[in-house]
Amino acid sequence: MIPSAALVAAMMHDKDLRACVGDAGLAPSAYIASTFDFRRVALHTGERMIVAIARTGCMVSRNSAVRVYREVGGGFRLVFSDNAMPETVEASADGTISSSAHDTIDTIVEPVYAWNGTSYVFAPQQSHVYDISVEQRRPYQVPVRFAPGTSSIVLRGTYAENFGETYVFQAKAGQTLTIELLNQRGHPPGVALNFGDQDVTDVNGNRWSGVLHSSGTYTLDVFGFDIPDHRTLLPYSIRLVIH
Repeated sequence: MIPSAALVAAMMHDKDLRACVGDAGLAPSAYIASTFDFRRVALHTGERMIVAIARTGCMVSRNSAVRVYREVGGGFRLVFSDNAMPETVEASADGTISSSAHDTIDTIVEPVYAWNGTSYVFAPQQSHVYDISVEQRRPYQVPVRFAPGTSSIVLRGTYAENFGETYVFQAKAGQTLTIELLNQRGHPPGVALNFGDQDVTDVNGNRWSGVLHSSGTYTLDVFGFDIPDHRTLLPYSIRLVIH
């Protein structure tokens, strides 16, 4: 597919692409045509998309630039921007985009994005993380579900270097949260509590307790660090208490 003048104009709103074009000393249309692959995707809901994937040039490093533009009248509007391994990108008529991207040398994130009528949004419940060293694929997030009438749960699993589980749960401001590592021997896991983009605490030692200041969704990351053998999987048990 040769990109139209309207598509080239829309793509040139990307400042990184403008810098690449400037460094190459080529006309935008020539540079884009020679460095991007394009796919047309018609959604079941009627929208028409152009998927642009960088194959060469300065928008390719460990991962490649992936952009999706929706055809609107005679022009195009950017509705998705990410980076991924180009051969893994799949844009489907059902309104999903899936791909794989290196997060670290050993871990690959496999995100899925879903069309919401305006843009593609991240769908964590459909996404996964794969660890090359231990050859395991795990959900991107694991919902924590307390049994009816209880406020405590024990989370069990395994972790490796930069790999483990990310738990998500709901809590309210003013509640007290306690995180306790149980029967931990040897190399302890890293345990980090976050609220959105805000770092709440790193659990140093076997126990942390504190009053929460915000209501909403919290994430609890359990992962390995400074483990010499990346193929090693170690067990953990963590008690989570909210009251």
